[in-house]
Amino acid sequence: MLYIQDFSFSQSYSTHEALISSCSASNQGYGAYAFASKSGVDVLFNDKEFDALLDRGTYSMVVGIDQITNEKCLERLGEIQDTKANFNVQAFYHNNNGSLFHPKVSFFRSEKGQGTLIVGSGNLTLGGLRRNREAFGVIELSDEEFTRMEAYWQAWLNESKNNLKEIDDDEVIARARENVHIRMPNKKDRNIELEH
Repeated sequence: MLYIQDFSFSQSYSTHEALISSCSASNQGYGAYAFASKSGVDVLFNDKEFDALLDRGTYSMVVGIDQITNEKCLERLGEIQDTKANFNVQAFYHNNNGSLFHPKVSFFRSEKGQGTLIVGSGNLTLGGLRRNREAFGVIELSDEEFTRMEAYWQAWLNESKNNLKEIDDDEVIARARENVHIRMPNKKDRNIELEH
């Protein structure tokens, strides 16, 4: 099913709502996000349903550090990882200046075996989860489909192992220190174009 996150649309459904709905009956989840912010991490991980997932099951995530994701965000993710044994996060670190790590995806397996895939335009930021105008799909998966996707995901992780680093790695922190959060221009600055 296609959903539009748009606060001016009467049938709007947010990425955050979809993630919480999907994780509420799940015991396993995975995700990859190009950009993350401390406020986005707090919105998702402070939700009681997502917190409950981390108590009864697991969630593993890969976060990009090419842009936006800064040191404060990594520190917050580290705090969560230190207090939640069932949460694992790694940074995707690469030196290819011609490309970005750019996925925005999570998928969850329910206690009954079926799964849900959420893929779209929203990052793990407050804007991506709630405020921006985004589009995403929620796809229901059979047990067999989830198993195949999980194997595919694991194959990608295995082949990407040279690019996956702990979030407290010195190179990761140095890269994150270069990132700044881009704020939307106010009315006086609407003629300024921002790249992101």
